[in-house]
Amino acid sequence: MLKKGIAKITRRKSGKKAKATFDAIFTNYRNTLSYLVAQYFDINKRLVRAKNRTAAMNKKTEIGAIPRALESEWIETLEDKKQRTMAAIKVELKKMDDWKWMKKFPGLGPVGAATLLSKIDIDRLENPSAFWKVTIGSIVNNRVSPPIKGHRYFPKIKTAMCFYTGQLTLLRLSPWRELFDKYKKAYRKAHPKEILVGGKKFYSKGHIHNMARRKMVERWMIGLWQRWRIAHGFNTSLAATAPAR
Repeated sequence: MLKKGIAKITRRKSGKKAKATFDAIFTNYRNTLSYLVAQYFDINKRLVRAKNRTAAMNKKTEIGAIPRALESEWIETLEDKKQRTMAAIKVELKKMDDWKWMKKFPGLGPVGAATLLSKIDIDRLENPSAFWKVTIGSIVNNRVSPPIKGHRYFPKIKTAMCFYTGQLTLLRLSPWRELFDKYKKAYRKAHPKEILVGGKKFYSKGHIHNMARRKMVERWMIGLWQRWRIAHGFNTSLAATAPAR
């Protein structure tokens, strides 16, 4: 089943079956990392669902002990798989030159770095806007703009950057928290009321929060793009992007 799944992942755009063998795939660090990242996100999604089911069961006293026990065992299994997958990701990261500086870059953890390194070719992204477009997506008229030729937009990277890096890390660090508060205040002032457009809500508290978080992450990613390009021997004249402390 695992071999079949890997072959499916590596099929070409033409739809023909990939000829790469299981062993050949796993000798390539980038493909290995890509697989491990996909596995990590899948496990995490299943874990969230299991915990949500447990929370729902706790509100229903008529549900017996057996379903609770099974769900608890499943959560323990997923937690173990998550830890093992993270350990495997760290092993692969140590084999990559970019990890030497990425692990020291403020706010960038193993999940974010692995997601980027498994998907992005920084040599082809010549400016920050191109970097945004294939990572967190450029927003035009409340929609993600079309992808750059030769690149895809990867939703998993947006999750890694905006949630794992933005929500769980940067919001706890200075000066990024202050920058987030500044953007949030400005967005709330510009859009004081929630509106309904085409049946969708805009500018709610959650929407404003996500807009400010995204703007903060965009600012942070300029510095990441710059450092990554320099590491690959490209000159960049962009000024430092971190706000003054």
